[in-house]
Amino acid sequence: MAKEVIRIRDEFYIRSSSHRIDVRTRVLKQADTFAVFDRFGDIEPFGTGELGVYYQDTRFLCRLTLKLGKDRPLLLSSTIREDNAVLAVDATNADVWRNGEIVIPQGTLHVFRSKILWEKTCHERLRIHNYGRAAVEFSFSVEFDADFADIFEVRGVRRERRGQRIPRRPATAGQLSAKSMRIPGHRSSLVTKRSSRRRPAHWNRRTHDSLGFLPQTNSSTIG
Repeated sequence: MAKEVIRIRDEFYIRSSSHRIDVRTRVLKQADTFAVFDRFGDIEPFGTGELGVYYQDTRFLCRLTLKLGKDRPLLLSSTIREDNAVLAVDATNADVWRNGEIVIPQGTLHVFRSKILWEKTCHERLRIHNYGRAAVEFSFSVEFDADFADIFEVRGVRRERRGQRIPRRPATAGQLSAKSMRIPGHRSSLVTKRSSRRRPAHWNRRTHDSLGFLPQTNSSTIG
């Protein structure tokens, strides 16, 4: 599969044939927190450029993407439920090739993602179910980043002063990352955490990659 997104320095370019051209969004809101996702439940740095998780008009999360192997899952459905409180996304895997043959046919894995905002935090639950007749081994990854841009910067306003990123703090138990930005007299921080009912076989906090193993007709839930 051709790479959909090309990065040159800090600029992202997207192929005209990519399904990421779809600019429709999904919006969640709770008190002073709101989030804008694409239909896959992801936050990407291209398109309208307004995707993200915001608190009091500051964007704390500017990138959040899920991949199965090297590819984005294939979207089945995407809906907002219960008065903009819950985002539910159903997806499945594309064909997984190894050594010139398909080892996991398309549609074998069902990926369910649900997101809610509660008490200044974006919570996500990820469930992967194997509908195949044999056990499968697969990898998935979560990529995320923070820019701490206010809503006017997101819309193109240039600030005379911009905060400086503070070196990432070491992650504690259950955390994936802790990032901060500081302006004199003000500091913003983002902490990403993981919880799992069935812990994946391997999770590397530095790269945020996970290796999963699912017996036939079985599932695993994270979050």
